[in-house]
Amino acid sequence: MVQWEKERQGETLNADDPEHVQWVCDRARARALEFGIEGVNYSHTLGVIKNIIPAIASTNAIIAAACANEAFKIVTLASGYMKNYMTFIGDEGVNTQLVELERNPACVVCGPPMQLRIGSSATLADLLQLIAARTGLESASVSDGAGRPLYWRKPAAIEESTRENLTKPLTVLLTPGSRIAVTDPSSPKTVQCTVQFE
Repeated sequence: MVQWEKERQGETLNADDPEHVQWVCDRARARALEFGIEGVNYSHTLGVIKNIIPAIASTNAIIAAACANEAFKIVTLASGYMKNYMTFIGDEGVNTQLVELERNPACVVCGPPMQLRIGSSATLADLLQLIAARTGLESASVSDGAGRPLYWRKPAAIEESTRENLTKPLTVLLTPGSRIAVTDPSSPKTVQCTVQFE
């Protein structure tokens, strides 16, 4: 690229122009031949011009360095060590942040099955209202522990065939302590619940 400025003054080097890249590659090959350097090719020239670094190799190096650093801290007790999560920001310089992620025991997705207490005379529609109030899942569909639909909002054919369950008492559909599975378009996972009658 030094030769570019000497031989093509006034022209801006465009790394996306194949003719420009080829010109630089030809000059690099001539210089490599002069000094006995092997391996100069178009791909490497393009990588140098565009400042391309192999992402996989650099990522592996960063991870290896972080692991070695953590091992050093654990063995020597030189500093506090990472608990479970590290963010590496290397755009301009290096910045790492350590964040300790904690499991929320009340999480409806990854926590234990949600305990739902409801009156024995309640209907499935009442249970859906309770689920919406406790979880915010407004469009919930419910299956029993065996996966049979108690009420599914979609597809339309199953919604129509399970709609009559909305008015049935829960004691007809479930036994005390039954586990149900709740799905909703707004939740990425199925929410498990245990239903107890009062």
